[in-house]
Amino acid sequence: KLKGILNNRLNYLVNELKNIPELKIMHQPEGGFFIWLKLNQQIDEDIFYELCKNNGLLILPGYIFYEDNRNNGKFRISFASTSLYEIEIGIKN
Repeated sequence: KLKGILNNRLNYLVNELKNIPELKIMHQPEGGFFIWLKLNQQIDEDIFYELCKNNGLLILPGYIFYEDNRNNGKFRISFASTSLYEIEIGIKN
């Protein structure tokens, strides 16, 4: 049952993100809890993180996971504990 719920969230998220031209899905997972995105324009990851956070969307800058890879425009988001409604609101914000 959990796998089905997570797959629904993942599929919904991927379909919605494909409609945002400023973002690129780095790798479409077949499962799991996270998805990696890349901004198509250069922006400071900390500034983008704060903008998202101030709008109720929590993301993690990619440099947290990679040494010496700051400001590469990559972000990781989780859909594990987020409802479809929350995903919809987060994308609209």
